[in-house]
Amino acid sequence: YTLTASLIRPSRQARALRKIRRHSPPPGKLLDVGCGDGRIPAHALSLGYDAWGVELSPRMASRAARRIDPQRILVGRLDDLMQASAGGAGPANLAPGSFDVIVTVSYIEHEPDPAPAMKRAFALLKPGGWCAQKTPNHDSWLRRLRGKRWAGYRWPEHVQYFTPGTLGKLMEQCGFVVRRVDANPLGDNFWLFAQKPA
Repeated sequence: YTLTASLIRPSRQARALRKIRRHSPPPGKLLDVGCGDGRIPAHALSLGYDAWGVELSPRMASRAARRIDPQRILVGRLDDLMQASAGGAGPANLAPGSFDVIVTVSYIEHEPDPAPAMKRAFALLKPGGWCAQKTPNHDSWLRRLRGKRWAGYRWPEHVQYFTPGTLGKLMEQCGFVVRRVDANPLGDNFWLFAQKPA
């Protein structure tokens, strides 16, 4: 069953990029914040995006660098990298207004201070650019059904929990306009698509 399902069902990164392409199709400059082992930027490159990744973990960043050009993987905290870029000492590709789409998959729940992180994403996007996020849905039926055994509870890795409403409010406070939410009540996660006003 697993082999058959893997052959028929698209990979997670393919499903993620399918959603993202509806709002911001290639070509365009894409940044995956918390890119892990680099699967999303690698797939995005194959679709024609100018794709980049930021990863805090040096171990995961090295795995990502084996998938794509290592220069496309920026290692460290996005805030530190942006400050270094502004001072002329960091990557020039993190200039304000330089990205068409920013992707965060399983990132924001790890972020101790999500509002400044989303304000940084807002600054990096071009006017009309998109931020696509996937995060555990604290409002899901599965969370209510499973209680403390819910898959989204992963202390101490997960330090934030969002519903579509609370994440939408956060994004609006950071200047975004929420355009779409995909939240299957039977799923553990939801997607939120927000746009920087043109």
